Amino acid sequence: MGCSTSSTTSDGLQHLLTTSGGLQHLLTTSGGLQHLLTTSGGLQHLLTTSDGLQHLLTTSGGLQHLLTTSDGLQHLLTTSDGLQLQHLLTTSGGLQHLLTTSGGLQHLLTTSDGLQHLLTTSDGLQHLLTTSDGLQHLLTTSGGLQHLLTTSDGLQHLLTTSGGLQHLLTTSDGLQHLLTTSDGLQHLLTTSDGLQHLLTTSDGLQHLLTTSDGLQHLLTTSDGLQHS
Repeated sequence: MGCSTSSTTSDGLQHLLTTSGGLQHLLTTSGGLQHLLTTSGGLQHLLTTSDGLQHLLTTSGGLQHLLTTSDGLQHLLTTSDGLQLQHLLTTSGGLQHLLTTSGGLQHLLTTSDGLQHLLTTSDGLQHLLTTSDGLQHLLTTSGGLQHLLTTSDGLQHLLTTSGGLQHLLTTSDGLQHLLTTSDGLQHLLTTSDGLQHLLTTSDGLQHLLTTSDGLQHLLTTSDGLQHS
C-alpha cells in the first residue's frame, strides 16, 4: 500500500499524491478541472472538465493528450518538439484527425482511402485534403462546401457547392480566378491592379471587368470580341 498525501495550495489547487508504483497527482483547480498525473513510464494527466471532457495526457516521447468527449470522440494529442500541439482524433467511423495549433486549430484527417484532410476553425470549418496525386483541397462549410486545390503547377483552386461549382485559382503571377459551373464556366479574376474579371463560357467567353474608377466592362467572344 502506497503513501497518499493531500494538500491545498494558496491558489486553491488540490494535489493528491500517491506513490503506488509511481507518482500520481490529482489536481482540482478553481475552474473545476481535475488532473490525474501518474508517472508509470511517463507523465500521464487525466483531466475532467466541467463539460464532461476527459483528457489523458502522457509524455512517452512527447506530450500526448487522449480526450474522450460526450459524443464518443477520442482525441490523441502529442507534442513532438513542444512547440506544436498535435491532436489525433479517432472517431466511431474510423476517421483519424490530426490537429495542430500553429496559429490556429488545424485538423489533419486520414481516412481509410488514404486521404488526408486538414481542417482549421478560425471563422468556419476548413478541410485541407491531400490526395494520392498531390492535390490539396481546402473545404470550408460556411454557407457551402469550398475546396482549395493546389496542383503541381502551383495553381490554387477554390471550389464551393452553393448553387454550383466555384473554383478560385491563384496563379504564380498573382491572378485569382473564381470559376462557377451552374450552366457554364464562370471565371472571376482579380489582378494586382485591382481589376476584376468575370468570365463565363456557355456559348462564348464573357468578361466582366471592374476597374479602380468603378467602371464595369462586359466582354463576350462568340466569334469575336464584343465590348458593352
